[in-house]
Amino acid sequence: MAVFYNQATLSYGGVTLPSNITEGELLSGISALKTALNSDYVRGDSLAYSVSITNSGTTAINTIRVSDNLGTYLIPQTSTNAVPLEYIDGSVMLYIDGVISTEDNIAVSGSAF
Repeated sequence: MAVFYNQATLSYGGVTLPSNITEGELLSGISALKTALNSDYVRGDSLAYSVSITNSGTTAINTIRVSDNLGTYLIPQTSTNAVPLEYIDGSVMLYIDGVISTEDNIAVSGSAF
């Protein structure tokens, strides 16, 4: 299956930087769109993203894995990774056909969910 990567751009204080990169796997008839819900960003603010996954195929898909590296990048001239964003526990919400899921079917592990 094909793997895709999606990245937004954040601008604040006259500086434009790339956001975290979201990784997903394209299955037959699957499309994904990542959107920043904040139109402005001030240092220290929380950012919210929406990841919409649409199945335009004819077969139901019951298991989808979405991962996000939270903007991880290599600090220049070092071998150290920086992770500028952090996941806030309990902040993932799953909607199925426009209805929030009450099932316990979201697993969060490190920066992947």
